[in-house]
Amino acid sequence: MKKVLGLILAVALIFTLITIVPTFAFDEVLNIDWVKATDNDGNVIATVYPAQVLWDYYDNVPVLDLVGVSGAIDGGATLFNIVAWYMPEQEMTDIGLRIDGGEIDYDGYCSYQQVLCDAIAGFGAGWENASMTLRIDAYTPIVEGSHTIEVIAKFTDNSTKGIVTFRYRTDNVSSGKTSVEVLNGAVSMRSGFWDPAYATDGIAPVFDGANACALGWYVANPTNASDAKLYIDLEDQYAVNNVSIRPMGWMDGCMFPGTWEILASVDGAAWEQIGSGSGRTGNQTETVSTDVQNVPARYICVHIIEHAGAVIDTNTGYYYSGFGEVDVFGTKIADDDARSIFAPVSNYEKGTAKDNYTGGQEAVGAPSAWTGYTTGDLDFDFSFRTDVSFHSIGFPGFWSYPGTPLEIEFVCDGQSVLIVNYVTGGDAPIVIDLGTTLPKGTYDVTITITDDEMSGEAYKCYMVLGFATEGVLYDDDYCVFERGNVAIDLYSYDSKGVGFVPFDYVEPHVAEKRDFDANAGDGLSYDQILINGSEIANGNAAVIAAKKSIDGSDGSIQTVTLHGWYGNGNSPTAAMGYQINGGTVIYGDFFAATESAVTDLNANNRRFTMEIDVSDLKGENTIWVWAKLENGDEIKLNRFDNKGTANEKDREVYVIYTGPAGVNPPTADASVVIFLVAAAAIALVLLKKKGFNR
Repeated sequence: MKKVLGLILAVALIFTLITIVPTFAFDEVLNIDWVKATDNDGNVIATVYPAQVLWDYYDNVPVLDLVGVSGAIDGGATLFNIVAWYMPEQEMTDIGLRIDGGEIDYDGYCSYQQVLCDAIAGFGAGWENASMTLRIDAYTPIVEGSHTIEVIAKFTDNSTKGIVTFRYRTDNVSSGKTSVEVLNGAVSMRSGFWDPAYATDGIAPVFDGANACALGWYVANPTNASDAKLYIDLEDQYAVNNVSIRPMGWMDGCMFPGTWEILASVDGAAWEQIGSGSGRTGNQTETVSTDVQNVPARYICVHIIEHAGAVIDTNTGYYYSGFGEVDVFGTKIADDDARSIFAPVSNYEKGTAKDNYTGGQEAVGAPSAWTGYTTGDLDFDFSFRTDVSFHSIGFPGFWSYPGTPLEIEFVCDGQSVLIVNYVTGGDAPIVIDLGTTLPKGTYDVTITITDDEMSGEAYKCYMVLGFATEGVLYDDDYCVFERGNVAIDLYSYDSKGVGFVPFDYVEPHVAEKRDFDANAGDGLSYDQILINGSEIANGNAAVIAAKKSIDGSDGSIQTVTLHGWYGNGNSPTAAMGYQINGGTVIYGDFFAATESAVTDLNANNRRFTMEIDVSDLKGENTIWVWAKLENGDEIKLNRFDNKGTANEKDREVYVIYTGPAGVNPPTADASVVIFLVAAAAIALVLLKKKGFNR
């Protein structure tokens, strides 16, 4: 029975349009092409509901959850775009939207397209109403909070009917996020239809218009006890206020765990229990909701401790547990650029690096499976970023008609770098030798089928990528299969690296002492010099002339003050400091009030007024100004534009001060050198003494 259900689910997921000619009639059909989140200009930010056919739903209006809305808003989305077509039982006049049960808005959301009607009529018997089909193309604003969008059909007799309802929350922060299973002795029951990724995809396919059949994740043990965990990486830090677990309604929820707990962590090391439950037996269909008080978390873990007691597989006697969806609700409190603790690593002992990541804007909403049944010229695009070179690419979840011709093009930095032709051998994992080694980098890959040979009533060529299924080998440590991403392997001769790297991964910053660099975001102005509190130079030309020689040899100068501004576009300034004769930089709170004309240039620009006590300095001294950034960098303000040219601009922030004759006391750095020399001398004496006594 499980395989039969799995086959039904797989067929419904793969075919987003009707790809076989039915021999039976439909009363009405709604085909959703997609629901996308866009900005005000119509640019697509994310697909929040994939293509799906709702067959013959009679009077049951399906309720579909839009997923990934929170992330789409973060990416700049402001509107939903609903694209679909609807074949009704009776002639329509319009399509409208109703938000949260309010008034129905009819605003040109539908149109009659003869080409579409002809294509549907071409399906044959059972599609007599094809001529009444209307195309739906509607936009509606994304509004913060929890809302519903009803799509309403209006007929020629002025009656109306709801044909689908979309539901969304803007604070669901787990939809579409990475989920990873850690089995701890349990057996994963993933077979292409149940998978860790399905627990966060937010998608519940509708087959008969009444049952929202969420695919999910489940595991098995030979005993009632278990220790299986599902980890979810929210990718940034959130204040979590609710975690809801939805059973797999299409199996009556009978596999919901008997005992479980919910854990939260900011760093993946320290975990806090924020929810738990026990005593679940029998069929469970109600969502389990756990409210918490703004718990800071990047990672959520659902831990199955005991199964519910129902033995599903009478052949093996195994106990099963699982669920359809895990929804985490909250608000972002911090961006987190740290690498996910679940990022796959390379298996270089075998010479292969594996991962499922194909993200980035190019792959948003990309299907993990596609076929050539309805067209003979297909492209499939995906992207990846790697920090190792590679000589072969593999697809561990791969099906095709034997003899299907493929053209695979690799594009790096906008330039086509390699085209490889390959002829498939059938349903089996494949590894394609590129015939060369491609360097590390970011790649856009296009796989094209150009053969239009027919076999019966369907095209002979087809290919499916991305699902793991029974009989396909995979290694959970290195390759996770997800609906929505094509599963790929890279093979490398490199001896180190992490292989696949997430597109949004930011290498940890390593603090450094460096010179001023406009290319690194530095900017400055050196505007004023004061002696004993009185101005001696104001403006660039005057400062350049004065800073090269300030004479205090008569002992009359007690303080020298340097005034200007500095800022870095990538990191705020933590402190300003000065350095005398190459010694230790002395940092302090030298910030001054900053006018808007300066911050308008860069929000991080800040004024400094640095009063330096020079009363003890003897002879000639060079005093430099430094800045310390919040990221730890220390920058010497030695900016000099176009040095040696006619238009050179000496902007270096320093002064050369000459004090009374004499010798300066050792700097802190010099004291260290003196101590080391003295220590070495003492050690030498002790060694000689030891040798003499011997």
